[in-house]
Amino acid sequence: MTAPEDPGDTPTDGRPACPDAGEGTVGSPAPASETGERTVGSATAGPPVAAPRTGGNTGGVPPVGWDLSHVRYGLLTTGVLAVVGVPLTWLLRDGRGAAWVLAGLAIVAAFFSVGADAVAAAVRVSDSLTLPVALGTYVLKIGLLGVLLVALRDEPWVDRKPFGLAIAIGTVAWTVVHARRVWTAQLYYVDPPPR
Repeated sequence: MTAPEDPGDTPTDGRPACPDAGEGTVGSPAPASETGERTVGSATAGPPVAAPRTGGNTGGVPPVGWDLSHVRYGLLTTGVLAVVGVPLTWLLRDGRGAAWVLAGLAIVAAFFSVGADAVAAAVRVSDSLTLPVALGTYVLKIGLLGVLLVALRDEPWVDRKPFGLAIAIGTVAWTVVHARRVWTAQLYYVDPPPR
């Protein structure tokens, strides 16, 4: 690729200009019809749609709240696991094991819910805080879980097998809920142009 001859031939974003861009070529705006629709080649597309922004510099687009609907499904899944797991553990083991199943599921639900709420709060401040807050809460939660498990490791009143199994199954269930949310959501990968 050769450098442009004139600095005026390069757009401000660093891409090379297309000097002979005319109607119907890449880089040229499509003509608008009287109905506000755009034409692309011989096809007609609807009016341009901007992606919703969640926080920080919105470029004139009103901010949209972070979607936390997956937390509701995660809590519902945890409830189903508790309804099945607690009586089953009570029948196969004892009441103490059933209580630890409930404790393990509660810890998983609290950890995932707190993480999602922390990221949602960070997005309301600035999009650039999303990753640091997500990673920070993850490290904090794993650290707290490690301290809890080490502190309870030799306690005779802790039923470790049902507790650990409930944490493992709850974590897998919440991960599936999160993955389903990502796979089925309309996630925008391009920011809308400023208005």
